Amino acid sequence: MSTRPIINHRDLQRGDLVDLYLRISRDPEDLKLGVDRQERECRDLCKRRGWKVAAVHTDDDRSAYSGKKREGYETLLRRIRTGQVRGLVCWHPDRLHRNMDELADFIDLINASGAGVATVQGGDYDLTTASGRMTARIVGSVAQHESEHKSERIRSKMLELQRAGKFTGGGRRPYGFEYVKTSDGLHIDRLVVREDEAAIIREIVRRFVGGESLLSVIRDLNKRGVNSSTGSELGLGSVSYMLRSMRLAGLREVEGKPVSAPWSAIITPREFRQVQTLLAHNRGGTRTKRAYLLTGGLVVCGVCGKPMIGRPVGGKNGQPGIPTYGCDKGRGDHRCGSVWVRAEVVDDAVRDAVIAVVDGQGLARRLEGSGADPVLDEIERQEKRIREVEEDYATGVSKKDEYRRVRRIAESRLEELRKSYTPKPTLDYGRENPLGVAWPELPLGRKRAVLDVVMKAVRIMPVGRGATSNADRVKIDWKL
Repeated sequence: MSTRPIINHRDLQRGDLVDLYLRISRDPEDLKLGVDRQERECRDLCKRRGWKVAAVHTDDDRSAYSGKKREGYETLLRRIRTGQVRGLVCWHPDRLHRNMDELADFIDLINASGAGVATVQGGDYDLTTASGRMTARIVGSVAQHESEHKSERIRSKMLELQRAGKFTGGGRRPYGFEYVKTSDGLHIDRLVVREDEAAIIREIVRRFVGGESLLSVIRDLNKRGVNSSTGSELGLGSVSYMLRSMRLAGLREVEGKPVSAPWSAIITPREFRQVQTLLAHNRGGTRTKRAYLLTGGLVVCGVCGKPMIGRPVGGKNGQPGIPTYGCDKGRGDHRCGSVWVRAEVVDDAVRDAVIAVVDGQGLARRLEGSGADPVLDEIERQEKRIREVEEDYATGVSKKDEYRRVRRIAESRLEELRKSYTPKPTLDYGRENPLGVAWPELPLGRKRAVLDVVMKAVRIMPVGRGATSNADRVKIDWKL
């Protein structure tokens, strides 16, 4: 904290250092025209007063009302707090604050530091006096009222457009869609599907619902050079956020209820519900990167029936060992420890068998024929029940105790269903899209998802029990 004597704006002398603060709430095109104009007029004021500009702090396309962090404003406060500047200049007081809580903290800081405050449109602020502080609070209160009133008008307008089934939106372009502007090019008229990105979204959903982890899908897409709508690499957070948007299913929320939106869907409402159910229990992609194809319970010991582990064996002098599946007795759980086999042998045998089944027997078509999903149907019924009881309580049809009881029962049942939910298996390969052609280029996570669709387990038999080679030791239990 600076120890210099308390001053006010009248003590600022020619040659003193001041910082400029510039802010504009909306700049979706990143043109910076508003802040450039503010800086020009602020510098003109400094030139007339004889002050030297030490630094310029800018918050472009950032609201002062929302409460979100403003990096430029925070930097300005740090410089004032440490006594690096004698004052600050902004275009208008509402560029600094539209929130009374922030204004109160700002007044305390100015009083403690003695910095001067000058504005182009609102004159100088002497916050060391009661009258000056009162003026600042009045201006701040008016600015906050304007922001709150504007927010109410916007919400009312958005609700009116939504009820009329019209498009509302703006901001950053959502992945999978394209903005179409009005004839004058000034406003967004509607949202249309962008087919190249929509195809990627459908692929993500198909693979995720089919059993592949979201992390595996994202790694594959990044490897292929697929980027977000802003050109950046895809990440788990951004993809999960995108998949949670009703927009993908051609829906939007109006007054707390999902309704049809005035744009085309990329995925079906059923697929959207499957994805939400999987994401609700963090099954989107927190699995570690798979190193072995069959671990995680798929490969089991042919003697004791326990899951086998994958690990390298025989590595010496810094050389990697041979990848191996084994029944590790040291892991406990009554493992026998008598069966070990090279992972390459098992993986190759499983690959050949699965390709023969999928490409030769039309398995994909048989899987597509079963569309019923009773667990998902029950999840949708429980969610509908919760919405109904909320509406009954809001309209006075049911009492608070009844509302709480019914909601508690429905939420408990919903939690159980979501935990137990596993989507119906899907498969993208078969005679028309041969798995044998695609297999060499598939990521490990996708290969495993295919195996989970068609087989229950891979049993490894011990040497000498009717097996004339390592490949003969591999026994597959098929699901279909």
